[in-house]
Amino acid sequence: MKDPVTRLAPMTGGRLSGAALFLLGLLSVIAQVLLIREFIGSFYGNEFFIGWLFFSWFFWTASGSRFAGSRFKESSMALRALAGTFFAVGIFIFLQVFLVRSSRFLLGIHPGEVPDLLPALVYSFLVMAPLCFFFGMQFPLALRSLGAGEMKMEAVFGRAYFLESLGFITGGILFSFLLVRCAPFCSLAVIILFREALPKMKIALGLILTASIAGFLFSNSFEYPSASLRFPSERLEKTLNTVHGNIAVTRLGDQFNFYQSGGLIGSAREQLASELLVHLPMLAHPSPEKVLLLGTGFNGPLPEVLKYGAVEVTNVDIDPELVRVAERYLPGDLRSALCDKRVRIANGDPRAFLDSSEEKWDVVIMNFPDPGTVLLNRNFTVEFFQKIKKHLAPEGIFALRLDFSPNYISPELERLGSSVYATLHQVFPSVTVLPEDTAYFLASTEGRWIPPLEKMIERLRAKDIGNSFVTSGLIRDRITNSRALRVQTIFENALHEVKNTDRVPRSCYFSLVRWISHFHSGLSRRLLDLSEVPFGFVAVFFLFLFGFPFLPGNSDPSGRARRFACGAVRISGFSIMVFEIILIYLFQVCYGDLYYRIAWLITAFMTGMAAGALIGIRKRSSAPQRILRGIHLMAVFFYGGMVFLLSRNSCFLIGTHGAVFYGLAFLGGGWIGFEFPFANALYLDSGKGEKPGAVYAADLTGSCLGAFCASGFLIPIWGVPRTLVLIALLNGVVFLFLFFRKDLGSKDV
Repeated sequence: MKDPVTRLAPMTGGRLSGAALFLLGLLSVIAQVLLIREFIGSFYGNEFFIGWLFFSWFFWTASGSRFAGSRFKESSMALRALAGTFFAVGIFIFLQVFLVRSSRFLLGIHPGEVPDLLPALVYSFLVMAPLCFFFGMQFPLALRSLGAGEMKMEAVFGRAYFLESLGFITGGILFSFLLVRCAPFCSLAVIILFREALPKMKIALGLILTASIAGFLFSNSFEYPSASLRFPSERLEKTLNTVHGNIAVTRLGDQFNFYQSGGLIGSAREQLASELLVHLPMLAHPSPEKVLLLGTGFNGPLPEVLKYGAVEVTNVDIDPELVRVAERYLPGDLRSALCDKRVRIANGDPRAFLDSSEEKWDVVIMNFPDPGTVLLNRNFTVEFFQKIKKHLAPEGIFALRLDFSPNYISPELERLGSSVYATLHQVFPSVTVLPEDTAYFLASTEGRWIPPLEKMIERLRAKDIGNSFVTSGLIRDRITNSRALRVQTIFENALHEVKNTDRVPRSCYFSLVRWISHFHSGLSRRLLDLSEVPFGFVAVFFLFLFGFPFLPGNSDPSGRARRFACGAVRISGFSIMVFEIILIYLFQVCYGDLYYRIAWLITAFMTGMAAGALIGIRKRSSAPQRILRGIHLMAVFFYGGMVFLLSRNSCFLIGTHGAVFYGLAFLGGGWIGFEFPFANALYLDSGKGEKPGAVYAADLTGSCLGAFCASGFLIPIWGVPRTLVLIALLNGVVFLFLFFRKDLGSKDV
């Protein structure tokens, strides 16, 4: 007598596997966004770290796909294993959130402390392994079950890709706080579909379902205890997710500390830092009446500006929730400053605010952390400084800060500081650096301007400003000490005068290298050396890396067809992931948020994948090699066209309407979705394609490398235009090999 799975496989395998593929896409989006947000909140992740998370995700997913594709040959075995993977996913989603939130405690990282990057990378890589491995197993297992009927395998591959893409779309559209909490229930829904095939698991399923419902109902009760694990030595007072990230307020004794996406913003009162940030530029101006403060102002800078009497202050902070949350924990005088009639709080993106305003200010003070992420780096570029300059009144002063160490200027710090200095000097004719533990940059639109030392001291005395730290002695020391002259000379004569722009975010890369130098000086020097490698060598390296499967070496036409199919999809996966990261990067530069409209961008990409897969299924060409040639030739022209537009107009995409980004994402996803059925047709053309997950694994492998290389090195070092040139060249390789090789299958002539 046949077991239940064997009896049910031919009858219900297609229906169950179709549902499984849809929920695979749905759960993947939910788990991916959830884990990335959790890791950023724990490790203050920049784009390099986010790229590493994508790398880890695709690495383990590809590993699971290869394992399942080679291990499970029978549809009945595949159906049982598929049920088991959803069972595991439902458990590991909960477990991995707990492990991520416990990471600082387990790694011994104190709140606000910058973590050692390498242990953070290893920990995240291992934590991602179980969940992603099971996700990777699901696609080939569902293929085995889905293909148990009469449908041709080429159509099975296309249908599977289409169903998974529909799940991605649904997850992207419906993702919300509620759906995040319901993610494990989606897994359990699939388990319930398998209840007849797995009767012995009914009791276990009932217990798991009951526990999950209880966890959902009482989830708020467990939210604070689990979030508190990020702050092992402090008491968590408040945690809140906003469209811009996670906000947390902690208490240490009588002091309240504020965190945003894992990074320490500061305490409830930052007296020394606020006085230095405000009074140096304010005293350098002869009579400041209008002041623009960009960034955090609630914990000290605003009251310092108000000491100048009849002055109008505009404070622009991108996240209004941060000010509202912080207000209840501030001392009385700081709360009063927020309500002062001279203060105008303008919430929103600083770039958008400047673009929409016609005002001019006497002093503009920028209070942002170092350019360690794309969102921060966009405030340190030539393009942003040009916007600032347009809004400065005559004799206006612009000031910003950078974490520094004047006693020993390491190569990493020199490269970061000189990059910021060169970028400022590109826009402002006069730039002065005042270094200590924090370096303050003062820029003026006037030529040959230097801070007027004696007049600054005279103004301080005349206004009778009662400062605790910024006194006449401190001002004199800051401007005249030998370290100021030495640092100014180093930056002016830097061998590597690299400007930071929207298209080439070099300061972001140097900030990452400086972070690494705190723990691994040897590695940071190698990364600095990497930034000097000519782009031509990089292009040759990637052409060899991805062109290897296309080299001669297999006389069997069917073997060549399989290698070429996987090689083409691997390059497509790499190219599309790089292009997606470029769009995400430019989207952040344009709009200044990562968690809000970015979900729609990913949804547009997945919608394109589904549409492309559907068109590919219906076309069913008997010449897949010719179709693949056309796809990669179109990719060459598309990426090359993007390079042309960026080279002719540096404002292309920067400042355009969001619909342009969504359209480009749709086209990019459409290509990989359209290619997938034809690549599988080429792979299966000889009838010897034994691993249903091989092409899918090749796609994931390419995406894995694309995520890591694009976010960590290609875009920060060589910039967006050259990165587009690289993926255009790679697609050109596929086109040329498919054009000149005519012996990849009997059907393609």
